[in-house]
Amino acid sequence: MRLTIFLDRITEQRSSLAVLLIPLKKYVQARNAGQLIRQGQYERRPKATDKYAGVIEEAVDKSKAKVRAKAIHVRLVALGYNGSIRSTRRAVATAKVAWRKANESYS
Repeated sequence: MRLTIFLDRITEQRSSLAVLLIPLKKYVQARNAGQLIRQGQYERRPKATDKYAGVIEEAVDKSKAKVRAKAIHVRLVALGYNGSIRSTRRAVATAKVAWRKANESYS
């Protein structure tokens, strides 16, 4: 409650702080209009590994999530991949987690 009153007062003042308040203005206006602005809801950027997701998933599946990212990276470079090893490691880790979830054994 106090924060909203504070933000209202700040936006009403026409001072040298106006430059700093521009980012706050849209939140105050949205709140006054009854809208909720959520941060962090952005479109996902395409990754360098997106084109090679099938190759990564196939290697992870074939090895039962035992393959190392370095080995997959070597294969991807041979196929024309020009991304970094770090990007490959992230993609392989994600694929391994997905594989393990899909292949859980319920005993």
